[in-house]
Amino acid sequence: MALTFDSTLTNAKGIGKIILFKGLSHPMVLTPSILGEPVFTAQPFYFLNEMDCVMKIRFENPRDDMPEFQTTEELNDFIENLIDNYLFEYSKQYPESKITSKITNYSYWKNDLNEPYFFCDRMNVRYLALDTLNDSSIISCRDSESGMGFDDWFLLKNYKEWSFEEYISDLKKLFTKTVEVEVEDHRALGTGKFSLPLVEANPTVLTFHQAQMFDVVSTRDFNEDQNYYAVNRGITSKDNFRVEQEVIEATKYHDKELLAYFFSALRDKSPITQFRNLYNVLEFFFEDAPQKIGVNAKFEREMIKAVFAWSIDDSELLSFLTSLSPSILGALTSEQITTSGITIEGIDLNSTDISTEVSNRVYEIRNACMHSKKTRKGSLTPRFVPTSKEEEILRHEFWLMHWLAVKVIEKDTAERS
Repeated sequence: MALTFDSTLTNAKGIGKIILFKGLSHPMVLTPSILGEPVFTAQPFYFLNEMDCVMKIRFENPRDDMPEFQTTEELNDFIENLIDNYLFEYSKQYPESKITSKITNYSYWKNDLNEPYFFCDRMNVRYLALDTLNDSSIISCRDSESGMGFDDWFLLKNYKEWSFEEYISDLKKLFTKTVEVEVEDHRALGTGKFSLPLVEANPTVLTFHQAQMFDVVSTRDFNEDQNYYAVNRGITSKDNFRVEQEVIEATKYHDKELLAYFFSALRDKSPITQFRNLYNVLEFFFEDAPQKIGVNAKFEREMIKAVFAWSIDDSELLSFLTSLSPSILGALTSEQITTSGITIEGIDLNSTDISTEVSNRVYEIRNACMHSKKTRKGSLTPRFVPTSKEEEILRHEFWLMHWLAVKVIEKDTAERS
């Protein structure tokens, strides 16, 4: 019997498509999902661009397909590492995305099968769960007022399902309803008679039952030759629909510690903290890089320059910089004034040593982000204080640091392969 594991993500809201990840030990699929087992909080409609996403891995033959593990923690570590390596490839293609497996808000839980009540609505409600049709220990189970029996172990569903279905059906009618209007010199419509739709909905609108069907999305049913994934339960239904799909392939596993720094940066919303975590990827090789290229580096400025020399190609770096949007490139090539009033020079694209230009800029910003000393030997030090204004100054630095971290991680992987 196949086993499927779902893993929640951070910053995965609004992806709006289904993505097959392949190339490593096991394929995985990213899919929109309704989280939190909503019952009382269930909506009649959901919008694809507002839905969160999960990563799914399916083991068709668990005895043969699953990795060896002694504890659940070991299995979770395996799945998280697989997700990280796939999402690293995704982040390379979509650096503006901040998806990560590092969870900030937990949406799953385990119900105690020995208890008669299960959780729903993000563990705010418990409902009675009794399998009256299959559990031989249950002699009788009926509604206390009507005497009604139950045909679903989720007893609440026997009461809720029909009324909720009617509610959805009634609201759906509003999408096709029109209103006859006659106006004269209206500020928007002008003059005349109009037949106007009552509502104009985002085209990604899905009913609750359609949104639920994302639960059946699987790597097994992915047709890579198509542009769209057909979401259905294997039968003809008016609820069947399709969404955009994509295939992303990864071919290598990267260092787990480096990915941890990388995705910690993606998870964090503070530009200062993002910078620090991405800088940690570079700092990881401050002793190794000088040795690899045969130079003596005693000070941090020299060490970071060595990391650049080891992992970054000058022509590729310049090509990346010039490919950035005018606003981002403008920020990187401009002076940045720190909280203490000290100026950090912008990158000179005409420099004959672009690596030194960029490494110096990264080093200076690093100091301003890391240190909080007001003065050093009686002189003011460059500092970025984590206020909204100061953090906005660093927002554009993310794109450069993200690219540099990717290059360093890939260089390390290439040397270890």
